[in-house]
Amino acid sequence: MRFDIIPDLVARNSLKWSCRLCLTVPPAAPNIMSLGQPGVYKLNEKMLLFLQLTKVGPPMPNDQEPTSVVIPIVYNINLNETTVAKKERMMPQRATSAIFCADQQLSRYS
Repeated sequence: MRFDIIPDLVARNSLKWSCRLCLTVPPAAPNIMSLGQPGVYKLNEKMLLFLQLTKVGPPMPNDQEPTSVVIPIVYNINLNETTVAKKERMMPQRATSAIFCADQQLSRYS
């Protein structure tokens, strides 16, 4: 949360990625919910939220946007467990490998 509030800390700590909580469902997100809907959704004991990871580095040439990935996260409040929302048939092809890698990293720490 601290890096989201003060983005300069990401550069000062030499981090490779910055993380932001999406308040609405962004266009780059997997097609789980409609665009523009709230980015944090709670149903019973589970919460769906979208995190946007953006690669930090030197400025991109020709005003290009830096590499960015939106990952849908499901947080189980009762079990205190975090997983990546899985709907393979709805995921764009370019995001599938990045979301798979994020899922692998989360499963290593659970």
